[in-house]
Amino acid sequence: MSVDVGMSLKGVSRVVTATTYEHLALWREFHEARGIPWEQLPGGFWIQIGSLDRRPVCISFSFDLIAGGKVAFLEAISQVVDHTMVDGWIAANLPGVEKTDAMNFAPRVVDGGAP
Repeated sequence: MSVDVGMSLKGVSRVVTATTYEHLALWREFHEARGIPWEQLPGGFWIQIGSLDRRPVCISFSFDLIAGGKVAFLEAISQVVDHTMVDGWIAANLPGVEKTDAMNFAPRVVDGGAP
């Protein structure tokens, strides 16, 4: 099955780089403990965005609706990662969309209003 990357990314207001555990911890802290509206959306995917030393550089996406805004959670999942390559891919495929990490999630996504 092929994924339409452009369609999956449509409507994303923020990108959060987080491992699956960090994603879960954020959900627990902000949805369960603080009551922030949070709904997991179907349709995550992974993609190879390039190569480094003849090895694939891959990232995965999952999507949640948080306080009314679509947020993409990104995790680098390959054995090797080039963060400059990842940032370039995000800039090319999600122009103008703000990127943050799990540590800065609250100030960027929650405290700054609806994503």
